[in-house]
Amino acid sequence: MNRWRIPLSRPDIDDQDRAAVAAVLERDILSLGEEALGFEHEFETFLEQRCSAACVSNGTAGLFLALRALGIDRGEVLTPSYGFVGTAHAIRLAGAEPRFCEVDPETMVVSVDTLDEAWSDRVTAVIPVHIFGTPPPMPEIVEWAADRGVPVIEDACEAIGGRCSGAPCGTHGDAGVFAFYPNKQMTTGEGGMVVARDPEITARVRCLRNQGRGDGEFEFVAEGFNFRLCELQAALGRSQLRRLPSFLSQRERVAG
Repeated sequence: MNRWRIPLSRPDIDDQDRAAVAAVLERDILSLGEEALGFEHEFETFLEQRCSAACVSNGTAGLFLALRALGIDRGEVLTPSYGFVGTAHAIRLAGAEPRFCEVDPETMVVSVDTLDEAWSDRVTAVIPVHIFGTPPPMPEIVEWAADRGVPVIEDACEAIGGRCSGAPCGTHGDAGVFAFYPNKQMTTGEGGMVVARDPEITARVRCLRNQGRGDGEFEFVAEGFNFRLCELQAALGRSQLRRLPSFLSQRERVAG
């Protein structure tokens, strides 16, 4: 093992983060309580109120739930071959098959041209990936997908705080997904967030992430899963979100 290997990113945990997590342990509710709800609302504010938000257990689960919430359970999903394997895993878990396309060699992200080259009549959705925080040309991709009648899910797991064409990354498509793994711009240890301009989509995500639970405590209205974010993670996320501008400015300084 190369002892001089430079890590992609390390989490930055301070005393405020530790205090936020410790405070949750003084309360009785450890899952889907006020911290999770507060984290969702604050993330919506961070995205300039362009989307509603639903916190989930990780980014891969978020991609899967976004696909399910949009009714994608068959056919092919267009996504770049250059990206993290979790995107393809989520597509297959949802019941579809990944259909890989190339990336633009100059930007290393997908473009309308690379998507067009890989198009097939079996495509039911498109997942562009914001690799290492670099956004694809989302307005053009959304228009291209709309012409073909397929939804767009932004894999913005690596683009927290990024912007594309004047709007936050993750807010252009039918849904966007962020991840809070320790190598991301901010962390909850493990965790993710699904966002959508249509609140019905995030409502479906909340139902599916919680065993298909409806409005009643013992009312189950859909085949669901256990992809919740616990209160400890949400508290850390809220604290990290407040520090995110500082994290981003440090990254910009290092990048030159």
